[in-house]
Amino acid sequence: MATEPSALQTLDGVENTPSFASLTVESGLVNLRATLDSHRLNPNPASVFAVHAAAHRLAAIVAAMPRRLRESQAAFEVLDTAKDLWTAGFVSTEPEAGDIENATNGLRHGWPGIVAAMFRTPCWAWANSPRLEEVPDWLWGHFMQWVLTPPVGAGPGVADKYVARITDYLWELAGWMERNRGSEAVRAAGNAFLDHASTPLLLQTTRDLKAYSTARGRLVAAIAYTRSGDSEPDALSRTGRPLRVGVIARDFADSADNRALLPVLRSFDPARVELVLFVENAGESQIENAFRQTASAFHEFPAQRAARLDLCARVACDVIVFAGDVARATDEFTGLALQRIAPLQAVLPSNPFTTGLPGVDLRLVGEATAEPSTERVALLPGSGLAFNADEAAELPPATRSEFGLADTGAIFVSAAHPDLLSAEILGAWSRLLCAVPGSSLVVILPESADPVLVGK
Repeated sequence: MATEPSALQTLDGVENTPSFASLTVESGLVNLRATLDSHRLNPNPASVFAVHAAAHRLAAIVAAMPRRLRESQAAFEVLDTAKDLWTAGFVSTEPEAGDIENATNGLRHGWPGIVAAMFRTPCWAWANSPRLEEVPDWLWGHFMQWVLTPPVGAGPGVADKYVARITDYLWELAGWMERNRGSEAVRAAGNAFLDHASTPLLLQTTRDLKAYSTARGRLVAAIAYTRSGDSEPDALSRTGRPLRVGVIARDFADSADNRALLPVLRSFDPARVELVLFVENAGESQIENAFRQTASAFHEFPAQRAARLDLCARVACDVIVFAGDVARATDEFTGLALQRIAPLQAVLPSNPFTTGLPGVDLRLVGEATAEPSTERVALLPGSGLAFNADEAAELPPATRSEFGLADTGAIFVSAAHPDLLSAEILGAWSRLLCAVPGSSLVVILPESADPVLVGK
């Protein structure tokens, strides 16, 4: 990296005035913005080096800013440019040892040292990054943006480091949100979490996500201001009636998850299970009509959460199943999963990991993919996924020539979403193909796959 200027660290007199410091910072900002623009137009190793060098020069200038410039226009311009830097992917690689040392040493200079460190190193790579309570409250929003911005195209082990590091911050932020959710600083930090709550990097870690999910669930509940005891439905007598099971979905459109869910619901015995469906976004698709035919009642949710909860209370289900991902999403659907709607509440295998939500009691998951969970676990055969065998039987058989494959040799097939293709998985595939001479790998991608991720 380029040598960092140090002249500002000993300036005094007129050169240490706010006006001079602001001019010096502006010069560094112009340089970094220009290199970022050039990199975006033509990304290459040289442009990456130039951005890193410009960021380090600006970091040295920021570290020497007078502390009295806190909450100044110059300080916020620096923070906005830092956010541009992180968004452009410059939190994705391991920093040099000197960067970590400079970041740690700079903490004694107060907020300028903290902000300078945010240009030098990603949070996930810095074990001694300051706790939230050690950061000035006016910085909390930008600080948490830096903490939570996920690395892009991460190398082996990076996803694990990222998840481990942010888990500590989610625990801390959850405590602040529970104690003082009206604080502007706490709300800014919470908004930073919501910006990055669904990062695909969570699907690439090899870590047990129970600790992360527990911290996340506590934080989401605090943000939504969910209080235990707000609604506690009583268990109803089952004498002379079937079990009333409600399934809540964002939609019943044609999707992989819904195609897997439909045959499961069709297998229910109406004499034993009364099936009730609730949906946020209704449509007129063929598959939604098939869902309607499986149920004794079909309800479209009103817009307001209070009205939705009132509808659920009137229907009075014994069991509620959330047919959608609430482990990563932070939408109104997840908001319902935070509430106590039925005596027993469950989620399906469409949740890629445990939810951590206090309102979810049971997680249905395949026995082949079971992992530590915050909920009780109900094991399903194999992967826990169901497919419509009748529909599959109507499809013509696939052939080797259709995929451009040789007439002989083993074929490995994956239908994993690109979000799941971590460096560890790609490495395992490579070793597997090398170990089986003449073998081929067919990767079937969903239509919704991001073409940028596919290209990588």
